[in-house]
Amino acid sequence: MLKSKRLGLILTEEEKRFVIQLARIEGGLSQSSLIRRLIHKAAEQQSLSNPSEDTQEPKLAAETASLGTIRENQPRDGGSTYGK
Repeated sequence: MLKSKRLGLILTEEEKRFVIQLARIEGGLSQSSLIRRLIHKAAEQQSLSNPSEDTQEPKLAAETASLGTIRENQPRDGGSTYGK
C-alpha cells in the first residue's frame, strides 16, 4: 500500500499513553501502523470495505467534517483545537 497523505494529531498525555500501550499489545506495532490498523477496523465495522474507493469518499468526507476534532497538518503551536 502506497502511503501518500500525512495526518498530524494532537493528543493528550493520556491518549498518547494509550496509543503506546495499544501498539505494544498489538505485537509491537509502530504507532503509525496501529493508527492505520484502527482506521481499517473502523472502516470494516462501518461497511466501508475500502475507504479509498471513489464511491465511499463523499460519505467519508461528510462523516469527517461532522467530527470536527481531527485536523490535517495542524500547526504545532501548543494550542489545543480539541472539540472546536
